[in-house]
Amino acid sequence: MALIDDLIYENAVDIGDHFRRDYPTLSKTDIRDIEKEAVRLMCKYLESIRENGREPTELDVIYGAEEEAIMYIDIMLFDEGKHRRFYSVERFSEMYEHECIVTSEVITIPKPYLLSREEPYVAALYESLLMSYEAGEDAFAYATSECLTLFQACVDLRLEGYIEDYNRELQKYGLA
Repeated sequence: MALIDDLIYENAVDIGDHFRRDYPTLSKTDIRDIEKEAVRLMCKYLESIRENGREPTELDVIYGAEEEAIMYIDIMLFDEGKHRRFYSVERFSEMYEHECIVTSEVITIPKPYLLSREEPYVAALYESLLMSYEAGEDAFAYATSECLTLFQACVDLRLEGYIEDYNRELQKYGLA
């Protein structure tokens, strides 16, 4: 039981870090409140497991309870509308890389090569979202779909050229 309690509190701190990174307008007090709410939500989730006749495991805390708390708090912040989501350029690039990896069945060249070629497009999309954010829009709330749209454009419009360039590079160095 102590291990479960420790995991709950560790996850609450991780959840606080998650929201601190994504919502830079949150104060330290807001983050502490989020951590408290995360503990409450995770305990509630685990109690519902107990009510269904089984003892919660570490996996229930790590995957079920934490995800449930993040989802609920994310919705709560979105509904309040007072905190706009924001991503650093590094985090935004990680999101784009994730979309690349998730939909990688069409990619036949190494991902690092593809991502290096996509950097200017990702940077331009980030800049446009940043300008919208600075104009008062919650532009980063839809960052995942924006990344997916950009990646689809990569596949539809640029991927064939990247493959040709990559193959030329291989031939140039006698690796093809």
